[in-house]
Amino acid sequence: MRFSDLEEFIELARRLNYTKAAFALGVTQSALSKHIAAMEKELGVRLFDRTSKGAELTAEGKLFLEEALSLVRQFNRAKQKLRRQGGEPVDIVAGGNITSNILSVVAKTVRACRKDGLALHATCSESMVKTPLEMLENGDVDLIITHFSDMELANMDRSRVNARFLFNDPFVIVVEDENPLAQRDSVCVADLVHMPLVHLSSNYFFSGWGIVAEACHAAGFEPNHQAAFAASTRDFPDLDLSDSVLIITKGLLADVPFMGMPPYRAFVDEGHSFPVQIATRTENDGGTVGMFADRVAETFWEMRDERGFL
Repeated sequence: MRFSDLEEFIELARRLNYTKAAFALGVTQSALSKHIAAMEKELGVRLFDRTSKGAELTAEGKLFLEEALSLVRQFNRAKQKLRRQGGEPVDIVAGGNITSNILSVVAKTVRACRKDGLALHATCSESMVKTPLEMLENGDVDLIITHFSDMELANMDRSRVNARFLFNDPFVIVVEDENPLAQRDSVCVADLVHMPLVHLSSNYFFSGWGIVAEACHAAGFEPNHQAAFAASTRDFPDLDLSDSVLIITKGLLADVPFMGMPPYRAFVDEGHSFPVQIATRTENDGGTVGMFADRVAETFWEMRDERGFL
């Protein structure tokens, strides 16, 4: 049995779907089926039962999953120790909705880790086709810093994902100068009951719309949304706000120049916010990634007054 067989077994045990597991692993479905069948033959037990929806772990499969996860964790810890022993940097790839103020905290944490003797290198990655959570679960990144809606948190598999709260990033309501709301001294979510809201439909902004919709429901109305595609914040200058409203985070406002757009006004609604969290896969909690995530969270707490984090 190869170590990669254990990784394939764990991925299938997580997803309970051969097609999705094979896609995440970068192998064909038939190859994954053959590898699982070979493992079952070697172990002398059935690990999965086929179902109409995909697969289910057998009692033996659940027992083997515990041991497989333990072996993978031990291997990862040993690999990290050896890399530190040899002075080789530990690479951490971060994803999600990382604004400049968040990036400054990540960079400060990296410097602190290096000062403590840990050779660590962090890079950022983003995807136009996957949500930040999908990037984390698929192994594209080691951790994500993003916001989750209440529904996402309720449906999150906490056995796979460990999410830690960082801070609340207030709503910013952006309108053009010609919009009647622009003449007000302040604007909050309750004032948007009759206004079309821009619904950014790409996966990059998936969680953000969920949080906006929940805030509207709490204010007593169903949001009247107007779909618009923006692969990332770089597309914001192309948005048409002539008859609609855009809600973004306060942290994002400093990063987006809105160049090419007509004059606009931005109102901060302190009563509503995007709860920003840092999340890792639970399999990495005992290693360098989990330690780094904990230290990022600690740094945010220490800098909450200096940077305006809530």
